[in-house]
Amino acid sequence: DKFGAWHLSNLSLRVRQKMVNNAIIYQLYSYFKTLDHFTDAGQIASWAKDAMSVLVGAGTISGSDGALNPTGTTTRAE
Repeated sequence: DKFGAWHLSNLSLRVRQKMVNNAIIYQLYSYFKTLDHFTDAGQIASWAKDAMSVLVGAGTISGSDGALNPTGTTTRAE
């Protein structure tokens, strides 16, 4: 039955997408560090908080001595 096959494959797609979405959310918010781990997180400008949060969570930015130094200068190597 064509409808049944379409329905099952469509349901599987939705379930897989939901699972992947939930896995990403879990990793971003539960497994990795958050801005709260850093003593100077309050110095991050409101327009930069989302980007800093994602990069800290992914481990791209790790900070130094418990701080992110968001208002300091940086180099390309950092």
